[in-house]
Amino acid sequence: MGKIRNILIAVLFASALCSCEKDIEFIGQYDGEKLVMFSCASAGKPMEVMLSKSTFIMSKDDGNSGTAISGAKVSGTCGGRTIEFVESPSLPGHYQSSYVPRAGETIELSASCKGFADVNGSAVVPDSPSFTMDRIRVVSDDGYSRRVMVRCTVHDPAGVRNYYRLKVSKENVTEIEGEDVVYVEDLYLTSNDPLFVNSQDEVGVFVGVFEGENEVPDYFDDGLIDGEDYTFELVFTDYRRDLIYYEDENGASYVPVEGYSCRFMLEFSNVSDDLYKYALSLNAYNGFASEILSLFGEPVCVHSNIEGGIGCFGAMNSALEYFDIPE
Repeated sequence: MGKIRNILIAVLFASALCSCEKDIEFIGQYDGEKLVMFSCASAGKPMEVMLSKSTFIMSKDDGNSGTAISGAKVSGTCGGRTIEFVESPSLPGHYQSSYVPRAGETIELSASCKGFADVNGSAVVPDSPSFTMDRIRVVSDDGYSRRVMVRCTVHDPAGVRNYYRLKVSKENVTEIEGEDVVYVEDLYLTSNDPLFVNSQDEVGVFVGVFEGENEVPDYFDDGLIDGEDYTFELVFTDYRRDLIYYEDENGASYVPVEGYSCRFMLEFSNVSDDLYKYALSLNAYNGFASEILSLFGEPVCVHSNIEGGIGCFGAMNSALEYFDIPE
C-alpha cells in the first residue's frame, strides 16, 4: 500500500505541474533554420540522401516540421571519385545515386541549398558481420500460431568495437489474379540473453539480467562478448498466413490459401558507431516524453554527426540468411 500511495502522490504532483500554464521567455541564441541530412551507406546498395529543414523549438507553426528540401546540390567523394546525386522526381527531398558502397570505404557527403549553411558528414563502411544459424525449432503450436526458437552464433572480432543490428522478417507471397503479391512483415523478437542489454548502461545490464525474457532491441553492441564466438537464442511468434478462418453449418475450421508461399529471413548487420548512437538516442528521445520522469529531468539530445546542420550519416554492412520453420 505504501508503494501505491507514493506512486499516486507522484502522479498528482505531476498533474499539478502540468495544469499550470505559463509563457516562458526564450533567452537563448537561435541562429536560424538548418539543413537536416540523413543517409546510410549500406554495402551493396545504391546510396540515397534525404534533406529537410529544422524547426525552431518555440515555433508555433507545426506545419514546417520535417519539410523536405528540394533543389539542393548534393555530392559525395570516395577515394578520389566523385559521387553524383539526382533528386527523385516523385520524392521531393530524396537524392539518389547509382554509387554502391563497399566495405572499408570512407565516404564524404556534402549538401548546399540557398538560405542554409552548407552541411557535410563522413562515414566508414564496416566489414560484413560473421554469424551462423545453428538451430531452429518450434516451441509450441496451436494450429494457427507457433512459437519459434532460433539459435545463432555471432563470431565477434577481438579488439574492435562493433555495433550490430538484428532483424527477422517473413516474406509472404500470395497469388492474386495470376500475379504474385509480396508483402514483408517484421517479426517481434524476444530473448533472455544479456547480450541484448546495452552494455554501456550499468542500470540496464543489472535489470536485464533479472527480468527474464525481454524484447530484442534493433541495435546492440559487443561490450559483453568482445572477441568471442557467442551463441544466443531468439524467440518469435509466427502467425499462419496460409490459413483462413472459415465457419459454416458444419462448424469452424481453417482453410488453406491457394497460391501462398513464404520464407523467413534473418538479417544481421554491422553498423557504424554514429548510426548506433543516433538510433539509441532517437529511441530514448521518443520515449522520454511518455515517462513521468521527463517532468523532472533534462530532455534527451539526439546524436548528430552532420557539420553545419543536423542529422546522421551512418553506414552498415549486412549478411542475410534465409530459413524455413520445421513442421
